[in-house]
Amino acid sequence: MMLQGNEEQKSMIHVKVIGAGGYGGVGIIELLLGHPEAKIQTLVAATETGMK
Repeated sequence: MMLQGNEEQKSMIHVKVIGAGGYGGVGIIELLLGHPEAKIQTLVAATETGMK
């Protein structure tokens, strides 16, 4: 079933990825980019992770 206009936007799942800079985050981003109903809304990554 194809949706038109605003109906198509309503069916989208808006996603926020926390930890987007890690291996797991990158993997989930790749999966989400290929998903027809997912829209990545926000990516969050900590640049200070692992620093001493």
